[in-house]
Amino acid sequence: MKLYLFAFILLSSLVFAQETEKASNNKALRSVFLTSNDGLAVGAEGVVLQYKSTWQPIKTTKNTYTLRGVYKHGEEIFAVGEKGTIVHYQKGTWNIVNVGTSNNLYAIGGAGDKVFAVGEKGTILEYHDGRWFNVKSGVDADLYGVGGNDEIFVVGANGTVLEHHNGHWHILEKETEENLYAVAENDNEMLIAGANGVVLQRHDEHFHKIESKTENDLYGLWAKGEHMVAVGKGGVILERHGDHWHKLKNNSEETLYAVSGNDEILFAVGEQGTIIEIPLD
Repeated sequence: MKLYLFAFILLSSLVFAQETEKASNNKALRSVFLTSNDGLAVGAEGVVLQYKSTWQPIKTTKNTYTLRGVYKHGEEIFAVGEKGTIVHYQKGTWNIVNVGTSNNLYAIGGAGDKVFAVGEKGTILEYHDGRWFNVKSGVDADLYGVGGNDEIFVVGANGTVLEHHNGHWHILEKETEENLYAVAENDNEMLIAGANGVVLQRHDEHFHKIESKTENDLYGLWAKGEHMVAVGKGGVILERHGDHWHKLKNNSEETLYAVSGNDEILFAVGEQGTIIEIPLD
């Protein structure tokens, strides 16, 4: 029997989000990436799900390592994970890529023609002309998140923040000692989220703490226009319009690790194969 669970989200008036069928057989989902046409989610034991009106598992490679990040770059797709695993899709074919590291990779992202994978012990890999290159980060801290639009930032353990500028990574002054897990940029601002509900906002070239309305660890951020959503431990979902965060009602307490969307739909993914559709208002 197929099990469907429902979570309800309270905005200014009552609306609801459906927790979709657990297409991953309860395997934890660690990352999600949506384009205007489709979506991908990846997670434990190498599971890969594709979204085309519904979420369905797809066959990729024989990889069984946990995948922690997924990103689409033009017509190419990359998923990264444990033991330096990178799974690559191009022209109808999935392959496992040898990138010369056995360090765990925790995230992948980029902007324009730039693509970076980040991970354990300060690992940063850059994709260029069809190849991956190990680049110097200048830090030994584990790196958990990468993102940005005009500028690219990497975040990690103990408040680590790196900025990519003129082809090099620069270490920024720490604003917190908390682990930082996610970074996102909308039209107006750059935000970083991390452990114990910490949220950093960039202002005048510096990051400053702002109130988030939660003490739960925040693992995922999504931004578009003036709209931002953060997700994390215990199923917490926060929405930000303007200068204020609002905690959305979610009946599921499964930890959510990532969130992504397009102009029409927004999904958060997490433990036990949880996929929650969040209404866009």
